[in-house]
Amino acid sequence: SNIEHSFSPAIHNGLFAKKKENALYVKIPLEEEELEKFFELLKALPYFYGLSVTMPLKTSSMRYLNFYSERAQ
Repeated sequence: SNIEHSFSPAIHNGLFAKKKENALYVKIPLEEEELEKFFELLKALPYFYGLSVTMPLKTSSMRYLNFYSERAQ
């Protein structure tokens, strides 16, 4: 999966630390059949502010989102 090779957590967490932000960027490996439950649980988190989705789940994830950027469309 593409998530295994992602540098995003290292990059984002480094920036969060530099800016002294109370934030964390994590990799969460998922299969397509886990998406519905994942998003149900995710929407219950009180301090969750966004996510990045790698292939092959980009398109199938969109139906679970409340909002996505114009670029994502």
